[in-house]
Amino acid sequence: MSIPPSGQPATLRFARIQQLRMIGAILVIAAHAFADGAKYLHAGSRLSILSQTHLGVNLSFVISGFIICYTARGRERDWRLFLRRRLVRVVPLYWLLTILLFAIVMIRPELTKGTNLLSPLLLARSLSFTTFLSGASPLIYVGWTLEYEMLFYLLATLAMSRLERPWHVIPIVMASGVVGIALLDATIGVGMTGIRAITLDFTAGILLAYWFTEGRLPPRPATAVLVGFGVAFAVAVIAGEGLSMAVVPIATALVALAATRDRRGPMRSTVGRLLAAGGGATYSIYLTQVFTVSAMGKLAARFAPGLPLALFALLTVIVTVLAGLLVHRAIEKPLMRLLRPYSSPKPEAVQLSPAQAASSSG
Repeated sequence: MSIPPSGQPATLRFARIQQLRMIGAILVIAAHAFADGAKYLHAGSRLSILSQTHLGVNLSFVISGFIICYTARGRERDWRLFLRRRLVRVVPLYWLLTILLFAIVMIRPELTKGTNLLSPLLLARSLSFTTFLSGASPLIYVGWTLEYEMLFYLLATLAMSRLERPWHVIPIVMASGVVGIALLDATIGVGMTGIRAITLDFTAGILLAYWFTEGRLPPRPATAVLVGFGVAFAVAVIAGEGLSMAVVPIATALVALAATRDRRGPMRSTVGRLLAAGGGATYSIYLTQVFTVSAMGKLAARFAPGLPLALFALLTVIVTVLAGLLVHRAIEKPLMRLLRPYSSPKPEAVQLSPAQAASSSG
């Protein structure tokens, strides 16, 4: 068996994918900075469109689908190892920062501004990634994306444990879900444009991983995703939300370009290498913004109320990235080292299905 299936070296690091991951995180922070800055500074900027495109979120989900499928088809073929690594990667830091925010709000309840952040039930739902079931936002408000990411992980785990060709079935199931949600939205207005977009991002990433490793797309999954996008885009255009769906192919094309260039050769640009190096810290940066963006807004409103919104956004991005890098180095990396035994392969525990065993022996 070659790892990955295309015979590419297992040590391929996807430097440009990491670079895109960092760029996506910066775009998300900028979007939140423009939105919060407009509220605190009562100012506007032409660049505020960044808060409406959601390109950063789309990039993150395409990359997630790509990396998950790529690694799972290579070195994480056992569903137990796959699930353990996803949980170890996502849960500890998210739980820690969620509990920290809850503690801060308990000490300074005036920071809630009338919201119900002190609710123990909200804390429980946030820690269990289930606030979407109640229509609320988690304590770490960007955690809503992690809740859907966790659903994707569970779907992938179930498919890997039960099906011979899980990565053919998952895109079809998810694209079918997108069509169903879009049709519901068209008839009764469920208002889930964002969910349709990130679901298609994830499935597009999976198809990219196939194309990257096999040099082709699996016909039925590819057709299902194209139909899903077509239906969802049509509904979004009718509802006046076409921009959200239009970003999906843009994000997909950017990830495809990055993966292709990674396969052709190493990155030589100094700036590019710095961005790629920061890509490993994007999870910490993504979560840390919940603290820094709001804090920067309060500080600006008090000490620099006349600060131009664009400059505020730039300063907020810089502060958030630096704070996230610190959290990554001081908290996330030690946590990963501590939990490494739980995310390492255990050969005696790995049980492949007969189909997987046959393909592995080839």
